[in-house]
Amino acid sequence: MSECRIIQAYGHVQIYSIPSSYKWRKSMAERLAMRLCPDCWKADQAKKRAEATAKATESAKAAGLPTLRGSEKQVNWAATIRADKLAVAKELVANRGFKEYENAMLVLFHSIKDAKFWINNRDADIIGLMKTVAEDTAKKPSNRG
Repeated sequence: MSECRIIQAYGHVQIYSIPSSYKWRKSMAERLAMRLCPDCWKADQAKKRAEATAKATESAKAAGLPTLRGSEKQVNWAATIRADKLAVAKELVANRGFKEYENAMLVLFHSIKDAKFWINNRDADIIGLMKTVAEDTAKKPSNRG
């Protein structure tokens, strides 16, 4: 194993242990030199997350969606997930012939305030989410007098 001193993007120097032959080390060193150093990469990712959260929060306010509940980290993550799901839902209603589901989708986005729900269902499609919400609603006892 050989230690290589690599100057990465923005001129930051990192030391990497790269195993294998000289040819492989040289190739790997060239690829690593084109990347951001770990600290810059983390800062870049944090900046992207902050921008996505701000955009999601802004679009939620514009759509009249309720504020999400949870920890700050959960709320930030869930806000971006919900914004992505809302964009897909709008596209389905507008261009894919799902006009009859428009009210159900609006109820879905306006009724769920728990950030954990959006995080746990981040990989679910919109129709699946509507089914999940309908099943959960059916399981809960009615509060009608």
